[in-house]
Amino acid sequence: MRISTLGTMCVIIVAALPVSGCGEYAVLTKAPSPKRSNGNVKKRDITPGWQFVSIDVSGANVLVEGVNPWNFDQSEWHSTGEDPITVAHPCYPAQRHSMYVYELALPGRKIKFAAGEFSNGVWGFYSPE
Repeated sequence: MRISTLGTMCVIIVAALPVSGCGEYAVLTKAPSPKRSNGNVKKRDITPGWQFVSIDVSGANVLVEGVNPWNFDQSEWHSTGEDPITVAHPCYPAQRHSMYVYELALPGRKIKFAAGEFSNGVWGFYSPE
């Protein structure tokens, strides 16, 4: 990764990283500089107790406790009312993303998971440890 600072903006050029599900591609992104006035990079803490399951396009085959949440309408993903969790992007660990916590009610059991979009149409799924 190469970062060039341009005033209050930074230009980040990202090359492919060897992480399953992240693919090989290069991205040019402009984002506000993550530096505080003291020069330290801001980072939200990662929420403990959650494990990465998948990153893929919406509708892909994802298994959370043996069940694919995409086989259900998203209106059946019931919010638990818990605060969203904070996760590191699996391909770009310096990035932080919020994922919402859901339950799927199945006969005889409930499946709890966290999900959200990393970018347009690219979803991440996490399960409790």
